[in-house]
Amino acid sequence: MIITLQKVTKFVASLILILIILQPIIVYADQGTGSIEIDVRYTNHDRADYYSMAVKVYQDFSTIPYKDISSLSANPYNIVSLPVGHKYKIEVYANGMYASTGYVDLQNAHGSLDITIPLPGGIRFNAFYNDGLTPIENATVSVKSQDGKQWTQSATDNKGQTIRFWIQPPITDDNYYVADVSIGKNLVYSFSPVKLRAGVPQEFKIITSWPAIVNSLLTVQVFKDSSRVVTTLDGNFLVELYDSNGNKITDSKVDARGQAYFSNIKVGDYIFHAINLNTNSELGITTSTVDGKQNLIQIFKSQSVIIDQTSNTTINQPTQSPNATKNPAPSNIPNCQCVAFRLDNVQDYWLNNVQTKIINTFQQKNANLTIGIIGNSFGNDAKLAAYLEDKIKTNNPSIEIANNGWEFENFAAHNKNEQYSLLKDSNDKIFSLLGTTPSVFIPPYGKINNYTFDAMYENKITLLSANTLTYHTVYPSSSTIHRFPATVATGFISIGNGTSHRLTNNEIFTNIQNSLHDYGFAVVTIAFQDYAMNNGTATQNEPDMQQIQQLGSLIDELRNNGLKIVTIRGISIKEIPNLIPVWIKNNAGWWANGHISDSDFISGIQYMIQKHIIIIQNLPKSGELNGQSVPVWVKNNAGWWAENKISDNDFVKGIEFLVQQGIIRI
Repeated sequence: MIITLQKVTKFVASLILILIILQPIIVYADQGTGSIEIDVRYTNHDRADYYSMAVKVYQDFSTIPYKDISSLSANPYNIVSLPVGHKYKIEVYANGMYASTGYVDLQNAHGSLDITIPLPGGIRFNAFYNDGLTPIENATVSVKSQDGKQWTQSATDNKGQTIRFWIQPPITDDNYYVADVSIGKNLVYSFSPVKLRAGVPQEFKIITSWPAIVNSLLTVQVFKDSSRVVTTLDGNFLVELYDSNGNKITDSKVDARGQAYFSNIKVGDYIFHAINLNTNSELGITTSTVDGKQNLIQIFKSQSVIIDQTSNTTINQPTQSPNATKNPAPSNIPNCQCVAFRLDNVQDYWLNNVQTKIINTFQQKNANLTIGIIGNSFGNDAKLAAYLEDKIKTNNPSIEIANNGWEFENFAAHNKNEQYSLLKDSNDKIFSLLGTTPSVFIPPYGKINNYTFDAMYENKITLLSANTLTYHTVYPSSSTIHRFPATVATGFISIGNGTSHRLTNNEIFTNIQNSLHDYGFAVVTIAFQDYAMNNGTATQNEPDMQQIQQLGSLIDELRNNGLKIVTIRGISIKEIPNLIPVWIKNNAGWWANGHISDSDFISGIQYMIQKHIIIIQNLPKSGELNGQSVPVWVKNNAGWWAENKISDNDFVKGIEFLVQQGIIRI
């Protein structure tokens, strides 16, 4: 009996030892991947705005993030591709400030976490010159986190005040904001550290180092070549002074020594124009920042240029008047009666029942739909992936897959190589799962920069559909990349509490008609949260059949009014009106008034045709000019077009005549 007890004791001890050894393997065994849904709310229980939030995910006891999600696409948000059988620490940041931490022991495929963060604090800035009394009007105050990332900005009013910002309060000693006060592009005064309290409004007074008025004399020298100033023998000259917005401030005659003089000027950026009064033409132009530190500015005879980034060539362009409008004016001639619907932010587990129901609605109506997929957040949801794979494999022509980023990141915050990799990784992931490579890019948050076009081109992505109508860039609208921005939305989200509001069909249809009138096409973004049931506090993964029926009725209404429903690729590039650069319209006016030559004007037209900014049908073969002069009626048309008396379309007809007659050679 004693021997048996010893054997049992030894067996139990051995078993315990084995269990202790195997315990880490059992707990952390690879059980597949899962997801954690985080729901971030303020201390007053309102759902937090997700636009400024970022998340860091740490696995087990690691101090290195397993996932670093730079921006969220929704709230609640699903963190996907997390190995099951591990513990996770999740840190939430808002406006670059640490906000809160939560913990999840992920033992199943799906986990959830409620996180509470402090209420935003209200902050308003009051900017003054160095006397501390004179307010700075029309300055820009930008609020940045200490890592240099800008979160918001506002212009100052006549009291030097900004609007009140509501941003996340710093809750740790090493977190703070920096307020940059800018006058123009070159004058920046930084004020820090800026800290604020949660849920209450605060005021901050910023006294800059700039004088309100520069009293010292500013001399402007005008040169007729690289070394010689103009004299009275060269003619009579005048220097005109404009502010950075193109408003004329004053002028000064150039004396016999080629100099003009200015004083009592406000601090800021200015444009100096040297005018030849004898010929009523511009000799040269320069820009300068006036802050009291300089006393001499020089203007040389010059001609401005624009850079064509597709070929790295320089193209002559007559200097633009400071009064020129900076935003391109769209044509009002609707030529393409087509509407493209866009379903953005498609990702694993996030309202997948609602997403598939919306897609089914378009399928049942045999209507086209563009679907934007977030690459790194797609593929683990077997139901959603299989559903889309089935639709693509059947070669369904009504579905177009678009690239919606890799992790829904702000592309403008990345360099060219990083943007290339993000687009490539997402395209490769989508191709591996669905067998199709997107040629449409939907940039998260609508944020892009010049590098985006290069990254798209290298990934053979030819269509851009951002959430803004214009993007100011010198990259030409060429036949390589075409932009079809979102012009209509099915709903909107309240900034204050994050709740969504769906527009009625009448409101959406009216907005579509306005878009067709203004731009020749409409791109409608669908917020699938608007088509989900809501229990009053949270969105449910269940379609709201009443709203789904409304979506079907909207499709019917568009067709009944003779409108085509297409994918973004299906928008005919040749049918829509083009946005003609403002400098071309300025040139047209100057040409009609005799201020620039025929050759200067024609060179600008050649540039637009070569870059497909305007489309000319039946182009003749390139050859020698036929020697004809430009007809008077074409020049009259140009003048009327510059004064907005005729449409873009009427103006282009005159250009077509010049090309087809060989007066303009392509």
